[in-house]
Formats: sequence, structure tokens, C-alpha cells
Amino acid sequence: MSADVESANGECLSNGGAVSLPSRSGGADIEAACGYSGRAVLRREPAPSRAQRAVNKVSEWHFSGVLCWGDKQPQRLNFESLLEYQAALCAIYRPGFEDIREQVGPVSLQLPDGRRKFHYIDFCATYRGGHRIGMAVKPEVRSQTPAFQDEMKALLIAGQSVFFDRLVVIGKRNIDPDELANAELFHAARFSDSREDHAVRLAMAKMASPLTIGQMIAMGEREGVTLRSVARAIHRGQLRLLTLGRITTDSAVMPFSLEGAA
Repeated sequence: MSADVESANGECLSNGGAVSLPSRSGGADIEAACGYSGRAVLRREPAPSRAQRAVNKVSEWHFSGVLCWGDKQPQRLNFESLLEYQAALCAIYRPGFEDIREQVGPVSLQLPDGRRKFHYIDFCATYRGGHRIGMAVKPEVRSQTPAFQDEMKALLIAGQSVFFDRLVVIGKRNIDPDELANAELFHAARFSDSREDHAVRLAMAKMASPLTIGQMIAMGEREGVTLRSVARAIHRGQLRLLTLGRITTDSAVMPFSLEGAA
């Protein structure tokens, strides 16, 4: 099995690349807080991008690259701007998410002036129940132009029910900073850790009322509870987040099982 070597914080490195792990000497407190296990982990190599047109992954003037999402079956997703990266990350970590593909098409559009144009949808995300959302990710300076709006109207006519059930245009103002921060946390915590996840389950079993994440970590730190393991439990529907907004150690959480018992 081909595998990528990943550092303890879940960042993907190339095959054969050097892995720099935190030293065990003098850094135990930092490692405990961050969830470092002090070991390299072999992960399955992410599946190739499913983009249906060539995507420029290297650019001198744009933030472009590859986002790897998924735990058991990692998948590569190409992006061509910082806005695309942020939109994709938020889409992936919304409740009910199942899949996302980039540069989907081509979709043949009939424009108002009679011309035909082939269009590729930036992202198509699928959620629970098979609901498909097509996403056009563009800065407002472009999305507010008549030409772009005509193109989106034509895309809605040609693509609805075939490629998506709903079409949305995403600009910078549509990216909520708290949602993005939480998505980044969930992404960093996406890989299971048997010791940490078991420690979280033990801590949840001891909870008789809501606690802050900081209190939960303090209660189970000897067993291995970390911020990332708590984040995994939140994202996987084991812990209910009671505090709206950005997830911090002051955020209150409660097991769904406790809510049912109440």
C-alpha cells in the first residue's frame, strides 16, 4: 500500500520526506496540550483529484494548491484561490457533508446574446439525503458584473437537477470567520487517535452536566484528552456544542447521551 508520512499534527508530507517531530525532552506540557503523540503515522495515500478540467496548482500570483480531506479514505481537492480554499473547507465541515468535487462539467450554457459557452462549476458538494449544492466562488468585483450574473442565470437553467439542486455564489463576505476557524480545527483533528478518542469517551461517561472544553481537558488530561480529540467528538456528533461561535477552551459541551437522559 502506498502511503504518505504525516506529522503528528496531521499535515501531509510527500513520500520519503523528512518528518520533524517535537522533542520529548523539555516539551511535555506543549505536547500534551497540542495532542502530539511523538510518532510518525502511516496514512493511505489520498485519491487523485476528480477535477474535470486542468487545474493550475502552482501560481506566482494566486493562492493555489491541493486540500486533502477525509479520514479513512482521503481525497485530493484542487483549489485556485484562497477564497476557494476557505469555501471548500467550510463546506466539508458543515453538518451532513458527504462529498465534494471541484471543476465539475463542462456545462453547455446558452447566453442571452445567443452565444454558447462551456462552464465548469467551481465545487459541487453533496449532503445527507443526496442534496447537491453547486458553488460558484468568485470575488464580488467579478460576481457583481452583468456578464457573470448572466452566466449564473444560464448555469441555473442548464445545470439544475443535472449537476446540482441549488446554486450559490460565494464571495468573501459569505465566509464566516468563526465557521472557518472551526472548520480549520476540525480539519486539523480529522484523523482518529485511539488513545485520545478512548480518553474522550471516558471523560464523557463521567459528565453529569455541561462542562467547558477546558474543564473536560483538565478532567481527562492524564488519560489523553486533548483539544483535538474533543473537536473530533463534536464533529462526529458525540458531543453537543452549547456555545455558539468559535470553538475555544471556554466553549461549553455536553454529551448527546446526557441530553437524552435528561
